[in-house]
Amino acid sequence: AITAPERVSRLILTNSSPCFVRRPGWPHAIAPPVLRQFAQQLRQDHRAVLKRFIALEVYGSEQATEQLRRLKAMLFQHGEPALSALEGGLALLENTDLRAAWPRIACPILLMLSQRDRLVPASAGAALVKRLPNIRLKVFERAGHAPFFSHLDEFVAELRAFLDAGP
Repeated sequence: AITAPERVSRLILTNSSPCFVRRPGWPHAIAPPVLRQFAQQLRQDHRAVLKRFIALEVYGSEQATEQLRRLKAMLFQHGEPALSALEGGLALLENTDLRAAWPRIACPILLMLSQRDRLVPASAGAALVKRLPNIRLKVFERAGHAPFFSHLDEFVAELRAFLDAGP
């Protein structure tokens, strides 16, 4: 949407923010030591870390126990992720700060956040609404990091409403 705006007519983001790690002027993120500890634990036992991570996906959901059981059953269904890929993803999260670039997004944006997300705080939404005139914010109550899993019907309804709104 930033580098090829002619190819993007609408942008949908779920539990995403321009900056994943807390920085000066951006408190709506995780603390750098938390991410570094996560990376260290990942190198020690990535299977255990991934199991803890999926618990965050459903944290706060009314059906968290059942949803966690389903996610655990799917976790390694297609094999083990490469440790290098996991570490690369964490490095991207740690080093990427797109706050200055986000205002250049010209198309309508739907930003869907979750009230109980422990990775991307819902407070980021209010901050972004003040900075971006073309953003529509939806916050899922009682949802963790994966509202498309825990609140599927509501999630799909938001997607459809945004896409049906036209150009």
